[in-house]
Amino acid sequence: MRHPTLSPRPTSARPPEPVVEPPIRAEQEPDPSLEFLRLLWRLNHAMERRSRRMQRDLGVTGSQRIILRLVGENPGLSAGRLAQLLHVDPGTLSSALGRLEAMDLLAREYDPNDRRRVQIRVTPQGERYRRHDPDTIEGSVLRSLGARSPEEVRLVVAVLTELAVDMDRESVG
Repeated sequence: MRHPTLSPRPTSARPPEPVVEPPIRAEQEPDPSLEFLRLLWRLNHAMERRSRRMQRDLGVTGSQRIILRLVGENPGLSAGRLAQLLHVDPGTLSSALGRLEAMDLLAREYDPNDRRRVQIRVTPQGERYRRHDPDTIEGSVLRSLGARSPEEVRLVVAVLTELAVDMDRESVG
């Protein structure tokens, strides 16, 4: 059923003229902040897609893989310190650690020097996820950063760090 306020479509034999969208300002002379946000949005969606593909092809998501990589580089890391490194809530991390433990990729053990502290380590099964894989999120990161000078990499890290710190503040102004 057609919408009551729309006129019927013409029935001429001639094909309709193509609709030409007006140029978008962002494509002509982009506002740097809007362009940056647009690219962050694109990157976020690309990371989500890659993470789903990693789950399908490798058996772990992007976030699970970074946990395995960080724990593997820092054996005996506590869950609290890992949550700080990843900038996530400890409760959120605890759920992720539980899933990795259920998959036999991580193990949590009491610290022999302080029984109140739990240490995390990668299991032998989890070690295979620590190897470099070009089809992972960090494979893309390594390729992109490898194509840049050390100064360009430092600048990108500085801008992203500054943005994260600013956004982590409870209120601005």
